[in-house]
Parts: sequence; structure tokens; C-alpha cells
Amino acid sequence: MLQGNPSRRKKSKRVGGKAVSPFRHASFDPLTLPQLDGGIRKECVVDPWDHRWASIALLWLDAGVLTDEDTGTARELVNTALLRWVALQIEGNVELSSFNLAAHTFPSDCGEVPSDRHYEPLNESEWFFGIYGGVSFPWFTLEEKLMALEAACPGLGQTALAAFTEHAFKTLPILSLAEARGMAERVWWGWSSTDEEWKNYLENECDGEDIENMDVLRPSEFDAYYPEWAIHAKSVLSSDDLTTIVAKGATPEVKEVATRLLALMEVASKPFRLPSTYNDGPVESDSIYYLAYLRWNAEDPLMRLIDDVDEEINCGGGDGYTELFGGCAVPIDLVKFLEWKSETENGFAVLKHLDGLLALIGTPVLN
Repeated sequence: MLQGNPSRRKKSKRVGGKAVSPFRHASFDPLTLPQLDGGIRKECVVDPWDHRWASIALLWLDAGVLTDEDTGTARELVNTALLRWVALQIEGNVELSSFNLAAHTFPSDCGEVPSDRHYEPLNESEWFFGIYGGVSFPWFTLEEKLMALEAACPGLGQTALAAFTEHAFKTLPILSLAEARGMAERVWWGWSSTDEEWKNYLENECDGEDIENMDVLRPSEFDAYYPEWAIHAKSVLSSDDLTTIVAKGATPEVKEVATRLLALMEVASKPFRLPSTYNDGPVESDSIYYLAYLRWNAEDPLMRLIDDVDEEINCGGGDGYTELFGGCAVPIDLVKFLEWKSETENGFAVLKHLDGLLALIGTPVLN
């Protein structure tokens, strides 16, 4: 039985068996990753890193996620702790909850088990926590609900989209309209943002290829599918404006959106984080998947863009891409671990409010 810091251990009622996967699919053991299409390993093996798993399990015991009554190997206890903890964080999420978890005894830059990569030095002071995508691919259209909000309360639809876009960028990958515009700049226009810039790019980098002969939308043609504020979303209402709308809004829908925005701003005012690619994490690749895909309507060019991105990835053999939504190096030190845990819980709280806001501004697309 694990013995943690007695001053931090919390007594709780026993929950029978291991933690059940909170995700809407048959879950595999995340600690056997990466084997996304495999099952749980059944054979009994001696884990050479058992002492590391024990150190990680003790962190979760001292944090109160594991109890004295939880049983299993150290690796199984970490498995139980992660599933139990994340299940609590995403409880109630409707759309933004479909992902898998990964943990390794040392930080990993690609989601692979780093202890098998002998050419890299192992960081003794940290372990790896990651979130994998590819479980489901929910799509939403935004035009109907956002335009209705703008008609009922000018500026509210714009502010809601701006807040969603800003905070989604800081959590797990969500393909917003703004990110789709940036993707088009990279894939179609050589990082150009205007027709003139693209024309200059073709003349200087592509042997003067004629823009008229390109079978690709121009930047101006892409933008014509959207209101200007949808791609370059900006908040036009202050928190005081939103408070007034909550009290005096014309419709229940308007009041509900304003209430949700205020709650999102409140929780996002605290330090928060979720595993990411790039930034301060060990993973330095772009995620191949998104937790959700947002488009304006069924006529916009997003599907065409996604098809071209998929073709680019396939032609490149997936280099520079990962199935991870993100990963992070987690401290072994208890004080630093508890700080990481608190900020990550705040990150999941932001994600929960994004989930609620998405239901108010987006219409699910049935595949």
C-alpha cells in the first residue's frame, strides 16, 4: 500500500474497482500508449520503471485523488488516478470531452515512450502527461445562432465568438474560423494574407506562376464567405455591458449567452493551462486532430481546405504532426506538482465553459 504525506491525505469512501473511463467510447489503458488501436496488455511483466510510477502515484495520493484503499501496481494506480481526476474535470461536458490520456515516466517530445529512446537524456525531475485526439470529430456551423444573437443584441454575437476563439486557442486544439484563415494562408497562399501579397509570392517564389491559373481560392474569395468580424473576431462589449444584458436582455437566449461569457471571463482570469503542442511543453509538432471543427455554414470553403491539409500531411508522411492534442512535463516535486494540478484544473474549467458556450453559438452538424 502506498504511504503518502499524512498531512495531505484525504479520507474518502471506497469506489469499487478501477475508475471507469469518462469518455464516450471503449477506453484502452492510456498507460500502454502509443497503441491507439490496441487493447490493454494482459501479460504480467516486470516494469523496469516501477519506482518512477510509484513516485508519480504518491503525488496523486498526497493530492487526495488516490486513497489508502486503492490497490494495484504503481502503474495501475497512476492509471486510476488520471482517469478519476479527468473524469471529474469534464463531468457535464457535452461536446468537448472526447479524447484519450497518456502518461510516461519521463517527458516525451512526441508521445513515444521516452525511456526507449536511448539517445535522449532522461529528465529525472519530471514525468509526462498527454492528451490524444482522434476519438470523434464534431462539426458545428455558427451562422444561424451568431446572426440571431447579433439581431437581438448587436455586438453580442461578435463578442461571444471573440471570447470563444481567444480561449479555445489556449486550451485544446479547436479549429475556429480565425485558425482556419491562418491555415489557408499557410497551405494555399504561402503565408500571404492578401491577394497582392500572394501575387508577389508567386512571382518571387514560384517562377512567376499566374494567379489566374491557380485552382485555389484567393484570399479575397475566401473572405467573401464570411462577415469580416467572423474571421477577425473582436470583443465589442465590455463586462459591464454583459452585466447589463444579464439584467435587462431582450430574450432568455441573450441573457444566457451574456451569463456564460461572464463566467468564462471569471474562470479565465486565474492562471490556467492544458497540455499543448509547442509553447512551454515538450511536444514540438502540430496536432493532426481537433477537438471540434467550426465553420460558418455548409457553403464555406472549410471542407475543401481540410481535404488539402489532409493531402499535404499524407504526402509528407505525417512529418511535423502528432496525434496528441498536447503534452506537458509534470514536476515530481510535490509543491510544484500541486501548482501544476491547480492550473490544469483551471484549464479544464475554461474548457467546460467553452463547451457550454459552444452549445449557445453553434449548431451541430450531423455526419
